Amino acid sequence: MQLDIGNAMHGSADPIEILKRYPGRAITVHLKEYPFTAPAIGEEEVKWEDIFNLCETIGGTEWYIVEYETPWRPPLESVRRCIENLKRMRR
Repeated sequence: MQLDIGNAMHGSADPIEILKRYPGRAITVHLKEYPFTAPAIGEEEVKWEDIFNLCETIGGTEWYIVEYETPWRPPLESVRRCIENLKRMRR
């Protein structure tokens, strides 16, 4: 399974419950903030600490993929902010 955090939430699903329901299957996880108008990963509604904990304990996650699709900011600035926030979260 390749879980997309932002898309799951956009579809009214709880990514935390998905990770719990399918242990060992979240090999790759798309890190995307929700709502999609958020400035960058770590700056809105996603419970990142819970997501990372589940990915790293029961999810079987091998790769995190930073995904950012908002056209309101230059792409490289957006990616820089996402990476800085991930580093603050020790990821």
